[in-house]
Amino acid sequence: MVMRQLRSGRNMKTVMLIVGVSFLVGFVFLSDGLQPGRGRSNENIVGIVNGQAIGYEEYRFAVNQLYDVERKRVEREELSTLDYERLEDQVWERLVNERLVRQEADRLGLQATDEEVVAQLTNDPPPAVRQLFVDEQGQFDMATYQRALNDPSFPWLQYELLVRRDLPLLKLTQMVYSRASASEAEVREEYARRELKNTVRYVGQLWSDVDLGDFEPTEADLRRFYDEHIDVYMSGEQVVLEALRIEKSPSPEDRAELMSEARAMLRELETEEVSDFSALAEIYSEDPSRTRGGDVGWTQRGFLPSPVEEATWGLEPGERTEPIESERGLYIVQVDSARTDEAGERRLYLRQLFLRSTPSTDTLDSLRALAFDVAEAAKNDFDAAASQYGITIERLQPARRSGSIPGFGYSQRVRDWAFAAAPASVGGPYANDDASFVFRVAEKMEAAPLPFEEVESRVKSAFIQERRKEVARQTLVAVHEALRTGATLAEAAATQGLQVEEPEPFTHYESVPGVGSANEFTALGYVLVPGQTSGVIETSLGAYIVELIARDEFDEEKYREARDSHYQSMIGRRATQIYEAWLQELNDKAEIIDNRRPRV
Repeated sequence: MVMRQLRSGRNMKTVMLIVGVSFLVGFVFLSDGLQPGRGRSNENIVGIVNGQAIGYEEYRFAVNQLYDVERKRVEREELSTLDYERLEDQVWERLVNERLVRQEADRLGLQATDEEVVAQLTNDPPPAVRQLFVDEQGQFDMATYQRALNDPSFPWLQYELLVRRDLPLLKLTQMVYSRASASEAEVREEYARRELKNTVRYVGQLWSDVDLGDFEPTEADLRRFYDEHIDVYMSGEQVVLEALRIEKSPSPEDRAELMSEARAMLRELETEEVSDFSALAEIYSEDPSRTRGGDVGWTQRGFLPSPVEEATWGLEPGERTEPIESERGLYIVQVDSARTDEAGERRLYLRQLFLRSTPSTDTLDSLRALAFDVAEAAKNDFDAAASQYGITIERLQPARRSGSIPGFGYSQRVRDWAFAAAPASVGGPYANDDASFVFRVAEKMEAAPLPFEEVESRVKSAFIQERRKEVARQTLVAVHEALRTGATLAEAAATQGLQVEEPEPFTHYESVPGVGSANEFTALGYVLVPGQTSGVIETSLGAYIVELIARDEFDEEKYREARDSHYQSMIGRRATQIYEAWLQELNDKAEIIDNRRPRV
């Protein structure tokens, strides 16, 4: 076994430098031997990548892990259905990419030698091993790990196999990363942009500061502008969906159980299990006011849900309501104080305990089964299914390729299906937090210009903005003409009622107030020579004329000290871009079958 070599001290030389591959970590160490078993029947396969299956158990295990991490990160007991869909898509992409990279490594014949496995385990163990050797601060304890290397009772074989399997992927990643390069001239330029400061003075006109007075464009102006910029006012491809909605509503049994729980809470006050109503609210309420003991402050009529207001307004200080049913759940309200304001209106100081009405697990299971039954029937006859289950067909507003689905919410999965499906196709069930949906493609609309009447306000705003730009350009051109006659920048600016600004020295990537960063303005500092003035330049914010006063000298010694850091930073950014483009190319060429069913 290779680990015998490691414990005997032989072959300890590192034979390969492993570069950092942070965005591979998390999926290159998914091991066939260490994950739950993977079924290979069609029912247990969620996808196929170039003929290689992704098993349901592997996929679900990874989704649940990510789900737990996300819940802890956002400090929530449950995530939304659409959050869950987002996590599922992340896992799917991760597993697909892992297989594509592994298949490419196999195609190239990349393997791991015994010496490379020993070097990797000795010097840079994978996360699956590191997590077994952490100190009290949660940091990897190299000393304890080194002692374990000589422990024959430690189950090294499974980790040895893990490293042997994944080293070819790291080799391949290193090969792709190695395509990144940067010339010495590029590194020097990057150093200058990041380290050398320019001192300038300038005169400028922000687009937003241009006063057009009482200018008002005519309809003819707007229609001409609309025609000249018709590409801007294209609708893009759209799809209209019809929906059968199955609400995730609590059942009568769920509401009865919640009422019983609320009354049991009130009995705790009677039996003095809790000290007072505020303590009860802190323990049980599902409203943000729980942190204040249910305190909602002074309230007047018209600010409470109707059934709550009716039950509360006749109470005296110290009295409380019985549990009150509302659309959202149950309220128990206590009046702490009462007063009458100057207008003679009664105001109450209230505390509340709120219990959200939600469907039970049994109810959700029943609704889920119903959603699948409706979907099955709808795929045979959508209209008949609606009639059979007593569901009104809803026609949703047109959906675009970007953004949310009207009436449903943001869902990449629904949008992908809707735009790929033919008219009259039926899909689903899909779900958000409130309901399950079965969709039918009612209409598909090709990209076309939006009617002028529909976008007139947008056209007017764009037309006025362009007019402001024209005025600003003319103003700055006049300043530049004055400069050509020998005027100073201040004198030329004064002819147009403008002032010269002198910002603090800046680098290319630092933001200049009123100008921004990494734009045409900041780039001028590396083009002009001290004392030289630019022509009129434009950024997204306005038009400017810039005079370079001074530029930091290029210090060769400081450059030599900082050169490697800037080089590595450039190589890292370019390597990431190259890797992502390479991975996208693998995806584009691959045959990928996605058999996942939406979470309902």
